[in-house]
Amino acid sequence: MPDWLRQAIGSLKRYPWLKPVVMMLSVLLLIILLGGSFAYRELLRLQLAPLETRQAELVSQTIASISRELGHIRNLTHVLKNSLRVQRALQLISRHN
Repeated sequence: MPDWLRQAIGSLKRYPWLKPVVMMLSVLLLIILLGGSFAYRELLRLQLAPLETRQAELVSQTIASISRELGHIRNLTHVLKNSLRVQRALQLISRHN
C-alpha cells in the first residue's frame, strides 16, 4: 500500500469529522462527472443533428435522382422496343452482318 494512502486512512481515523466531508466530496465529484458526461453527450447530439439531417436530405435527393434516371431509361427502352423505325434499322443491320 502506498504511503500517501496509508497516511490518508490514518487521518480518517484520527479526525472522525473528516469522513463525512470526504463522503460528501466524493458524492459531489460523482454528480459533477455524471452531469458533465450527460452535458457532453447532449452537446454532441445537438451538433450532429444538423449533419444527420443534411445527410438524410442528400440521400433522399440522390434516391430521387436515381429513380428519375431509371424512369428515363425504362421509357427509352420502351420507346425503342415499340419503334418500327428502330426495328427496321436492326433488321437491316442484322442482314448486312
